[in-house]
Amino acid sequence: MLGAIDGFNAAAGSAQLKLLAALAEADNRKLWRRDGCRDMASWVSGRLGISHWSARRWIVAAHALPSLALVSACLADGTLCLDKVLDLCRFATEKT
Repeated sequence: MLGAIDGFNAAAGSAQLKLLAALAEADNRKLWRRDGCRDMASWVSGRLGISHWSARRWIVAAHALPSLALVSACLADGTLCLDKVLDLCRFATEKT
C-alpha cells in the first residue's frame, strides 16, 4: 500500500511539472489573449478553477522551474509537493 501511495504521489508531481511547463508555454504565446483575459493569472484562475493568488504563484513557478533542475526533479519524483515548489520558486536560484 505504501508503495502505491508513493507511486501515485510521484505520478502527480510529474503531471504537475508537465502542467506548469505547459502554462509557461501558453503564457509565452500569450494564449490568454484569445479568451479576452487581462493576463495569464486571470486565464489560469478561470480555466483551472483556482484563486487568482494561486494562479499567480503557479505562473511564477512555471517560468522559474526550467532554471531550477533540482527543484523540478524533486517535484517530478514526489520528493517535494507542489506547495513547497511554489514557495521555493519565489526565491531559489540555480546555484542555491
